[in-house]
Amino acid sequence: MMPESPAVPDVPPAVAKRAVAWILEMQSSDEPDKTAAELEDWCARHPDHQRAWQHIEQLNQRFGLLTEPGRAAVAQHALDAAGISRRQVLKALSALLVVGATGYGANESGLLNHWRADYRTVTGEQRRLTLADGTEITLNSGSAIRVRNSGIEQRIHLLEGEIYVATGPRYSVPLFVEVEQGIVQAMGTRFALRQLGKQCRLAVYQGQVELRPRRSAGSCLLNPGDSTLFTQTGWAPLRSVKPDETAWTQGVIVVRAMPLGQFVEELGRYRPGILRVDPRVAKLTVSGTYPVTETDTVLQSLTGALPIQLRSVTRYWVTLAPA
Repeated sequence: MMPESPAVPDVPPAVAKRAVAWILEMQSSDEPDKTAAELEDWCARHPDHQRAWQHIEQLNQRFGLLTEPGRAAVAQHALDAAGISRRQVLKALSALLVVGATGYGANESGLLNHWRADYRTVTGEQRRLTLADGTEITLNSGSAIRVRNSGIEQRIHLLEGEIYVATGPRYSVPLFVEVEQGIVQAMGTRFALRQLGKQCRLAVYQGQVELRPRRSAGSCLLNPGDSTLFTQTGWAPLRSVKPDETAWTQGVIVVRAMPLGQFVEELGRYRPGILRVDPRVAKLTVSGTYPVTETDTVLQSLTGALPIQLRSVTRYWVTLAPA
């Protein structure tokens, strides 16, 4: 029998309360970069601070309630109408944070990425924008970017999520996209980047893209139809792009004989809350075209095509189980 891991100390209540207060400060800050830097400094001062902020991140990843400025105020108005005070709200949320956790750095924070971004999307939202030179960028669900144009180069920083980039007709200065894992340079092209934890996926559909991992002296040139996974130190062998993989830019997912477990993981990117699959049905296969803006409808359609049923705790906690 393996020995039990030592228990991780709880987050002290006072620390949890301060972590919650940081949410309110970031929501209302007129200088988000300055406030974010102060938050990073607070997290770095003690492991308890890092653990408390990690739990805020975990809550946000599950329910997507904290990333958009103004949501806290709307929620508070509703709570006021129900006779619930801000003090009670802070106490309840703080209580959720007073549990064990592993250390977590604020510089990896999805919430900070959202607050610092020039453009962002929340769970279930997609957004298109056009830069001054005509370059078009599509942000997928839960994505965030910063854009800088020095006149010498244009640089897009993908903070989290996934983007599709099509360079514009007035493309005149070098275009770079920076991610945690490295930098890619577009050469009159259409391509997509998707963050996958410690890895990032690059897929090229037109033109060429040069990939330079952050901690590698080498580079890799991708041509139309090439894709790869890369880290800070290197890249995987090139593979062909998958048919219809850019369908998400049109608001749909196209799959062919995809295992249900994998499909639900993909669909879950567009749906706030918890979406799970019972292991007994995870290997059933799914094919078809599904709108990412109608996840409730998609889930219901699966029950008609497969021997499964939906078990819901709430709309935000759904499990696909055997019928």
